[in-house]
Amino acid sequence: MDTYRKIFYALVIFMVICICFYISQLEYNLKNLQNIWNWTPTTKQYVSYRRNTSRLFPGNQPENDRIEAQMKYVLPGEERWENYKRNTHQNQSDSDRNVKLKPIRPKFKTLLIYSLRYLQPLKENQTSFLEYKCPVNECLVTNNKAMQNSVDAIFFYETVGLSQKPNHTNQIWIYMTQECPFFNPSVKHLGNKINWTINYRQDSTIVYPYGKFRYFNKSVRQKVQVQNYATGKTKKVAWFVSNCRPSNNRMGYAKELGKYIQVDIYGRCGTKVCKREDKYSCFEILKKEYKFYLAFENSNCRDYITEKFFINGLIYNAIPIVMGAHPDEYREVAPENSYIHYEDFKSPKELADYLHELDKNDTLYNEYFKWKGTGEFIDTKFWCRVCAMLHAADYYKPTWYENVWEWWAGKGKCIGKERWT
Repeated sequence: MDTYRKIFYALVIFMVICICFYISQLEYNLKNLQNIWNWTPTTKQYVSYRRNTSRLFPGNQPENDRIEAQMKYVLPGEERWENYKRNTHQNQSDSDRNVKLKPIRPKFKTLLIYSLRYLQPLKENQTSFLEYKCPVNECLVTNNKAMQNSVDAIFFYETVGLSQKPNHTNQIWIYMTQECPFFNPSVKHLGNKINWTINYRQDSTIVYPYGKFRYFNKSVRQKVQVQNYATGKTKKVAWFVSNCRPSNNRMGYAKELGKYIQVDIYGRCGTKVCKREDKYSCFEILKKEYKFYLAFENSNCRDYITEKFFINGLIYNAIPIVMGAHPDEYREVAPENSYIHYEDFKSPKELADYLHELDKNDTLYNEYFKWKGTGEFIDTKFWCRVCAMLHAADYYKPTWYENVWEWWAGKGKCIGKERWT
């Protein structure tokens, strides 16, 4: 009996020790969580951190939009290598080194934005970064031009406010545009003044797409649908368009397509009326009555895929027929089997024949909606990413575009009225 009692007491003591250890670890973890900015990394951890920041810039991943890496980026604190000396740790491996850094909270980055009124609802100071719940929110916005020489970065929308004097070497100049080269020739005058670009292009510093779709599970890209998306739709092809003088051949192609299948053109360039100020009613007409939508861009340029595709077509359940970016670029950003590219057909007549086939066969038509329920369109947290990148830039020497216009509109960036393939 004494033996069992001793065993019992030993087990109790062991459990008490385990509980105490668990509580001490919990307190330690909570303390570290509350003092995340006091993190002191080893050399190996710092190298890993630098490697992670490298995933944020286009030079390291030019064929990836890096959006999710930028969204998830969180600063461990702005540590400075103050006590590191080259003549120490020479005989130690990276895993043994523990370079002491002086931990401080990150300094606020100040961003001067010319033409702030064009970028509403962005607010001054830190307000927007807090409202957006940005993981990195230590940024301030101002439109006070008197601060031009002291801010960390200057943000130009289009070319509003762009100064002719050279950039400071310790200041980041950011140029943003969502227009393609054909409709924004003012970029020609920027020369080598710009450090970062922001636009729809995958190789811009901060990619700002018109839409981004993310799968819930990348291995599940198609899903059996219960809904028949053809039900109630009695009309064939719709198109909402106001720019009647595009740089590509979309007007001529649509006119030729209309010879072989019904194409209803709404807006300034057509005969159907749907007021722009009542656009949601127009979209409801599209959703309920039409099977197809011409998501034709005004230019055929690299990565130029706008809301015409992401919203007008995909969200409102009309199969988008696309013209604009290279076919490979649509495959890269679109849900699988969710659209029809006009270049897959030799002529408008051949495309019309295929559309008639889909119109007569609900099973074939619904194949283009099997992506529904496999993912979601996400908010890319644009301003949060701008703030995070301004902090990440501390780990890199500033760089400049040698010639922004050449990068933006050089050979192969746009093709006019030609086909890509």
